[in-house]
Amino acid sequence: MKRLSERNPTQKPIEACPRKSPDRRTVSAWEIYEMFQQGHIEVFKTTRAGATTSLNAESGNRDEKFTCIVPTNKIADETIVRDSIKFCEKRGLDVIHVKSNMNCIKNQELCEEFPDLKELQFLPLADKCEDCEHYDYCPITAPLRRPNANGFVLTYAKVAALQLAVMFREGTTAEKILNSIAGSRNIILDEVHELQYGRQQEYIVYDSKNGYRTDFNKYNSACQDFEYIKNVIDQMKAIAEDDTFKIKVHEVLGGAESPKYWNHRLSLDYQNPAFTGQERDARGKETAGFIKELIELTKHREDYNLSMEEVKALLQFNAIGKSFKLSINAIKDRGIIQIKVSALDFLYVDTIRKFTTSMQGEGRRIILTTATFCSKDYSDFFMGKVSPLRITFGRQGDPTSNNEKMLILADNKKYNAIGDRSRYKMRPEIISRCIDILESYEGEEVLIIALSKEEARSIERGLKQAGRPHPVIYYKGSETIGVTSKARIMIAIGIANKPLNSFDPITETVEDSKKLLYESIHCDTWQAWSRVKDPDGKENSLVFALGCCIDDVRACVKWGFNRKITGIEEHRNGCRNRLTIEYEGSGITEPKVIHCKDFEDMKQQGLSFKQSKKQSGFQGKPSIQNIIDGSCQKHPVFLDSPLGLLKLQAFRKDAYGVQQKDGSYLAETKFPLTERDLEAHISGSKTIGAYQLGQDSMIRWFAFDVDSHAPRPKKDKSTGKLIPVIETPEEVEKRDRIAEENKERLFNALTALGIPFIFEASGSPHSYHFIVFLSVPVPAKVAVYLGEEIKKIAGLVGDIELFPKQKTLNQNKKYGNLLKCLFAVHRKTGIKSKIWINGEFQESFSGLEIQTIDISAFTLLSDIHQIEVKEKAQKAKRKFKEAYPDYKPVKEGFIRPCFISAQKLQMNHGDGNQFRIAVAGELYRAGYPLDVAVQYFKYQSDFNEEETRYRLSLVYDQKYHRTEQEKLKTLCTRFVNCDNCGYDGVCDFIGRS
Repeated sequence: MKRLSERNPTQKPIEACPRKSPDRRTVSAWEIYEMFQQGHIEVFKTTRAGATTSLNAESGNRDEKFTCIVPTNKIADETIVRDSIKFCEKRGLDVIHVKSNMNCIKNQELCEEFPDLKELQFLPLADKCEDCEHYDYCPITAPLRRPNANGFVLTYAKVAALQLAVMFREGTTAEKILNSIAGSRNIILDEVHELQYGRQQEYIVYDSKNGYRTDFNKYNSACQDFEYIKNVIDQMKAIAEDDTFKIKVHEVLGGAESPKYWNHRLSLDYQNPAFTGQERDARGKETAGFIKELIELTKHREDYNLSMEEVKALLQFNAIGKSFKLSINAIKDRGIIQIKVSALDFLYVDTIRKFTTSMQGEGRRIILTTATFCSKDYSDFFMGKVSPLRITFGRQGDPTSNNEKMLILADNKKYNAIGDRSRYKMRPEIISRCIDILESYEGEEVLIIALSKEEARSIERGLKQAGRPHPVIYYKGSETIGVTSKARIMIAIGIANKPLNSFDPITETVEDSKKLLYESIHCDTWQAWSRVKDPDGKENSLVFALGCCIDDVRACVKWGFNRKITGIEEHRNGCRNRLTIEYEGSGITEPKVIHCKDFEDMKQQGLSFKQSKKQSGFQGKPSIQNIIDGSCQKHPVFLDSPLGLLKLQAFRKDAYGVQQKDGSYLAETKFPLTERDLEAHISGSKTIGAYQLGQDSMIRWFAFDVDSHAPRPKKDKSTGKLIPVIETPEEVEKRDRIAEENKERLFNALTALGIPFIFEASGSPHSYHFIVFLSVPVPAKVAVYLGEEIKKIAGLVGDIELFPKQKTLNQNKKYGNLLKCLFAVHRKTGIKSKIWINGEFQESFSGLEIQTIDISAFTLLSDIHQIEVKEKAQKAKRKFKEAYPDYKPVKEGFIRPCFISAQKLQMNHGDGNQFRIAVAGELYRAGYPLDVAVQYFKYQSDFNEEETRYRLSLVYDQKYHRTEQEKLKTLCTRFVNCDNCGYDGVCDFIGRS
């Protein structure tokens, strides 16, 4: 992710908000109205931030009339009207939902007489509703009867319908409704990204099975009675009979029959030969007249021998015939190639644009808001095409920090539209995984979302057949944008993919079409997944992203000012595309994302983050959770400055480390650690590392160190000099990603377990420390036991260092290992470390309450664990002896299976170095000569025969022991897999010399 330099004015919070509610959403809305008394602005926010509701409520608090425009009637009723009244401090707030014409009582009566009218997008309004007997209680007349209402809410489609009606005829009810809402001071366009791509109309003109599909002669009879419909049919005939059109249809068809064609643009542009060049207002009037005729035709369609599908096709014909640019494109549906002609419905966005322009004026605010602003420039919605000012709704657009409470679990594979990993072929696995998750969270509400309505119904049928019925929604459905949900868990089956050629009709190049495609996918996916977020930021929310790869997930949750996709790196079919996304400033906050190794890892991460009522697979809570809940008391500690926190960390005063310019440390044991040293550390003039084991091998804190380690330099065979290892960008990205995922896993596990911790960005890229302060000192072995259990629960990958690294001090380790103190300036990078306070990393504080925890209850458990391990090994050895009474342990040649299977793995990082030592001891005790042992390491990328021989000779001279199995399982988890090995429990016995 790249961030462009900030080009927008800094948004400064205003103090002393007069509202009674301390809610940050209320305060943020008040700040925006105070800062911008008029003009037009774009308000950037995260999803479920409560911006629109709060802005409407603040309008009510100020006695300023507002008009709010939303994508769906569901949002209007369930979110805007209800919540604006709920959160406004003014009693009796009057908010009117300007209903669709379908709610007109006369139209309802008309639909009873002519049921086909229910299938049309438009129904007429009476010219003068005042003369109607239903006027006093009809939903449609509410804006006329209550012109002094505090606010109006209507959909974008309703705005378009009203504007079209006014174009066709003046002085109608539509014009009066527009006049009623024209007095609003604040106009809020919610989910404005829905206007980014316009509204497209398309029609299948040809398919590889049936040939050309439309016989326009069937409309001849209707054309005799309806003037506007005749014009539409004439336009479509002109297109269909055009030689260029026919050539392009067969060009697209021929290309679509080639498998390689689907990796390229699936469309050809076509200039409409029937385009008349009319002004937009004239085309708008024609469309209004056409709709009026279409309603009459629908009433009597049987007299014209037309089906309802043939009547509705006329709507598509109208948009296509009146567009200058058309797109001829192909899709494949169940083996049949379909050729479509597509066009942008210009009137839809044009009417919204005309509305916003008419509402501009002195003292008015026009506010555009969404969580998914993309690359569209909305300046053309305003007179003079002046770009709106850009601000965020609260800190980083997330006033309740609800993204911090959200975790998205990315899959290790991707479901595709076609092929062996298609959603169709993977349907049994999808059903099975859905059931597994549903049963894990029995009694809790879970949303399941699929790609389309058709796939949603298919999965519903599968769940029902499996005896676990559950509703399934789909992307772009009314439940996936702008509405609330009680569910805090979602199963997302893929992201909101669309056909590759979806945006060809409105773009000039393949690249632009693909960029719009990905933007649209990201919008729809993030909006849908966010339905399970808690707007108040109190409850955890969890998304199981089945068949969603990590790169797609990360792209879907990254948003900011002027977000753009600036690069697309294509991969082979079935694999992910790498996108480069840029935005200005620091961006909007993001949820936590973890790349799961497999489905079992996904379930465990989910359970660690959000405890379920019925925890399938865990047999209750994680083993240490019960002890933490029941026996580990927590104690608050108030600190007035960073110095107090450092005193807790650097409790050992007789020895400490001082970091050098190259990042290494020199031990200081001559002079004791003083408060002046700690102050110098905080000021940045000195960097101190703290030893954590006291002379009695007791500790007062333990810590985890998460890093993205670069590979160690190799020694040149000829010169003996160390040469840096050059990594590819992919290798760097991979280790950085693993470090970030481990950070999220550990953060989630500690939070779910209820273990208080200090979270630090430690001064190097992708480097973090998690420090747990203890209420009472405990033996180091207790912390080692607890730390290793936490690492298992978190599912950490690779090299995660646990401090303390040893259980007792000895002659070789008089001080143990050190950890850089908090608030340090890293001498090598020059970056000062920061700790996580109230949702952001900070370099200092003037007052902070932290918690310490008493883990002494684990002292007995750690002792019991050691006894259980010994008993388990002894029991396994007895069984082995009983099964093989004549067997005698051998010295020569025996190597435990894990050392054989791990030979070609790269032994890098901390656990890799531990395993190298274990290998050396294994080879020595098995009786392998030094020359033979050297060759074991030849598969290592940093293999140097001379260096390896020297290291092994030290092991051979000192006669190392074998590393015991349980120690291998703890220190070298990447290289051993005892749970799936038949030698588990007896390796130590059969390999002992």
